[in-house]
Amino acid sequence: MISFVPEQEEAIRADSETLVIRAGAGAGKTHVLVSRYLRYVCEESGTPEEILAITFTRKAAAEMRLRIAEELRKRDLEREARLALSGPITTVHAYCERLLREYPFEAGIDPDFDVLSEDSAPDLFRRASERAIHELTAEDEFVRAAVEQYGDRNPLSGDDLAGKIARIVTEFRTAGRTPERLEELTESPAAVERSWEYRIRDLLTELLGEPPPDGWQLDLDAVLSLLASKKIRKPAWVSKALPLGTDPTMTAVAVGLARLGLLAWRIGLAEMRAGNFLDFSELELRACELLETHPHLLEGKYRWLLVDEAQDLNPLQYRLIRATPTRSLVLVGDPQQAIYGFRGARRELFIRQFDAALCKTLYTNWRNPRPVLHVVESIFKSIWNDEFVQMRHPHAREVDPFGEEVSNESDPGAERSEPVEMWHLDDRSVGIQIATGVHELIAEGIPPRDITILLRSHADVEPIAMGLASLSIPYSESATGRHYFSRQEVLDVGSVLKALWDPKSDLHLLATLRSPIVGVSADGAFALALHAKSGGISAYEALGTDELTFDKSDLRALDAFSSWFHRLSRRIEWLPAWQILSELAEATSLDARLATLPHGDQLIANVRQMFLYACDRPEMNGLEFAVWLENKRRLRTQKGDAAVLSDSADAVRITTIHQAKGLEWPVVVLYAKSSAGSRWVDLLIDGDGGVVVPCTQSTKVSCYHAVAAQREEHERAEDRRLLYVGMTRAKRRLCIAQPPSAKAKRNSWVDLVNRIRPRSGPTPMIRVRRFDREPTERDGSTVSTHTTK
Repeated sequence: MISFVPEQEEAIRADSETLVIRAGAGAGKTHVLVSRYLRYVCEESGTPEEILAITFTRKAAAEMRLRIAEELRKRDLEREARLALSGPITTVHAYCERLLREYPFEAGIDPDFDVLSEDSAPDLFRRASERAIHELTAEDEFVRAAVEQYGDRNPLSGDDLAGKIARIVTEFRTAGRTPERLEELTESPAAVERSWEYRIRDLLTELLGEPPPDGWQLDLDAVLSLLASKKIRKPAWVSKALPLGTDPTMTAVAVGLARLGLLAWRIGLAEMRAGNFLDFSELELRACELLETHPHLLEGKYRWLLVDEAQDLNPLQYRLIRATPTRSLVLVGDPQQAIYGFRGARRELFIRQFDAALCKTLYTNWRNPRPVLHVVESIFKSIWNDEFVQMRHPHAREVDPFGEEVSNESDPGAERSEPVEMWHLDDRSVGIQIATGVHELIAEGIPPRDITILLRSHADVEPIAMGLASLSIPYSESATGRHYFSRQEVLDVGSVLKALWDPKSDLHLLATLRSPIVGVSADGAFALALHAKSGGISAYEALGTDELTFDKSDLRALDAFSSWFHRLSRRIEWLPAWQILSELAEATSLDARLATLPHGDQLIANVRQMFLYACDRPEMNGLEFAVWLENKRRLRTQKGDAAVLSDSADAVRITTIHQAKGLEWPVVVLYAKSSAGSRWVDLLIDGDGGVVVPCTQSTKVSCYHAVAAQREEHERAEDRRLLYVGMTRAKRRLCIAQPPSAKAKRNSWVDLVNRIRPRSGPTPMIRVRRFDREPTERDGSTVSTHTTK
């Protein structure tokens, strides 16, 4: 018989039309969700088809299915277990897709639609943006104003005018906006000014808790007086935004951007209709509209709706949840772990449910040892104040009146906690120092598979991977780097495809010959290029002359090259790219060639990933696929290397905190590198407020100050929550790799980590590891050191 602590029992047994379960890190929320599911089936005569469960990822959905089926089988409910395995336990997007395929007539859609991959949608709207610029520039003075302001941006940065237009469309769609909102902004500069005024009014209302006083637009003193009377600290942006100010050039640019965005939006939607495919945002919108216009479709179908990670839903997803008819809605989440605001998630939508619904909180942390809970409290209790939900260790006997846990070290069930390690890094190579610390963990007897290195972003992965490689520590590269499309092996395959299309392109043919795919030496390629230039012919034509001589290895490479190149070149126009790549790999024994090179396993994985991309795009021929690869590189598309090792491999894992959400490992090494901070941008897009605000360094309208301040505040808050999520992934030991703190900004990660203080007790909470000094004892904490020569 499974036993529960009282708070879990309450969360499982509570009934309400809407129930909110606030489940902190490691609180066993999946256990509670599974138990509620079992209660519906075993005690309330429910069937798995009547229980809709929505999870954040496909992996989480699969794990929940398996756990539920296993528990049902333990109760001899084999039929229900089979139904649960195929039942509606799904992600938001899979739920939307299922709805649209089941009710295509009502949705006005072809049920055989395809779903556009997440990395393909930006390409679609960038192409649509480029087309919109081409169509409107000549005929529209407002569009010309936008082109004049942003037209000189480097397209390689992805932040040129087309990139900005695509971002406008994306952010409005993510916020649940429709093209009609952008259409309002296209009418005139006056319409743009009204949208800016309304957005400032809404932000003031949110700040004051009531609408601003009459005449607020020109009366800063009245607003300041109201703030003072309510004892609300004055944000700096209020004095910058009031009295309201605008600029005719910026309003003209905003109208032009709105007109370009509207046309690009419509072009993108038309392309989706013509190709019969939908991206994720369109899936959500179509499903939401389907349920809102046909509320009877699902009436009586689902008695219960369970939603996990509810703090990470975006506005449109919340609309979808609310439009799904059900007898009981259960929202499970944790505002302290809301880290997907950059994807459109709105934490405040979950928080609003606390007062409107029955709310239960899970306080017991079953994952983290006491020292981890101590350092988490040391940091976050002081910055979150009353909003901080303190988690209790399961072996704490009680909580004293001041909120401090009173430990029960004599409890035979209590584990002996390992102190949190603080790794003080110096200005030398961070990768080498962290790798040295990991090497010592392994020397202690910790298997590499038990160690995960957590990072803020993919930009930090590569130096860590290089440090591990230098010490011959095996590591999983599933998250390594963000420059997949700039990898040499990817560029080499692109060169082959272009050379096959145009053999007389010396640049691509010589790159092909020099690549590991062919293997001609540098001397051989140089001699060929020189001979071609002196004869006024292409390198390809020079290969057919008798005047050139090559050494034996180059001759063998060229003979092998000739055996496949001419054959594939003749078919490049009409063969799909995936078939060209398959034949290329077989003809050249590509895997075997790459395996002989340094990091060969990674090269092979990356090339195989490219084949999968080609298979996902069967309509592309060789040249079209090569151009697609090149565009991805030019636009600096953020894509990590392909995975080499499985999760079960005995290797250290490197991943980002965002990828680690919901996961846990015995030992976590957290690299506490601070964010670079917010940077000035020349265009603010606020999908929630439905505004587009351009600016220059010298010209910033009132709305810019208001929206920029709100965005910076949200980013800072989310950055702190990201640190919280990273620290709470460790099941046994947390090691915090702390960069030098001399120039740490207030509330940066380095500053926050500096607030960790040792606490006296029967076991040490903190152990400090340095890389440059001899062992010392300090502040009651155990200090061990390592000197890196």
